Amino acid sequence: MYFKSLCCAGLACLSMVCVQNASASDDMFSEYAITGELSTRGLGINATTNLAPKLNGRLSLAGFTYSMDQDLDDVTYDADLTLMTAGGLVDWHPFSGGFRLTTGLFLNFNALEGSVSPSTSQTIDINNVSYTGTQVGTLNVEVEYNVVSPYIGIGWGNPIAENSNWSFWSDLGLLYTGKPSVSLSVTPNSSLDAASIATLNTNVAAAQQDIEDDDALTYMQYYPVFSLGISYHF
Repeated sequence: MYFKSLCCAGLACLSMVCVQNASASDDMFSEYAITGELSTRGLGINATTNLAPKLNGRLSLAGFTYSMDQDLDDVTYDADLTLMTAGGLVDWHPFSGGFRLTTGLFLNFNALEGSVSPSTSQTIDINNVSYTGTQVGTLNVEVEYNVVSPYIGIGWGNPIAENSNWSFWSDLGLLYTGKPSVSLSVTPNSSLDAASIATLNTNVAAAQQDIEDDDALTYMQYYPVFSLGISYHF
């Protein structure tokens, strides 16, 4: 809650700065720049324009997908991590240099999907109960975050500065993604009877609760953002 309140306060303050300074500039939206970036959000592109003296607006899109092994509650999943965020940001340059303060909102589609299908000779533990491949066909996991995520950070580089067409870019901040929601589901082997399937589903529900109660998920609601990029000023 504190982080979200801080982001909202930052948005409010920068909005006031924009309103107070808008009348001082007749050249609003007169400068444009494109920035390509490599960041913890993935590969991205940013479009920047001027809103008021020392104040820029920015649209940002970044994403990436890669496969990984993910351990959750003593089970290793073959997982695909999808990074995809798109948002609007306000950059305030309080001094004459490239240093900036940034806040804004992102649409956050980051997610993790994974599954494990043990062979007949393998076992997996679900709620501290061992199951073989003859009992569990596939165990699936999905991890999702809040769709709307506030951002606050600092950075260096003003892509619409007049000193050069090309410039260096960097960002450092935090994206509040909310505590992840976890969903476990299982496809039992067709040889299991109804009572065994009911017990399996009960253990899967308990394993899901164990993951959701893990303190590590509390820290995962703050996603660190670090990016480097190159900007071109039209």
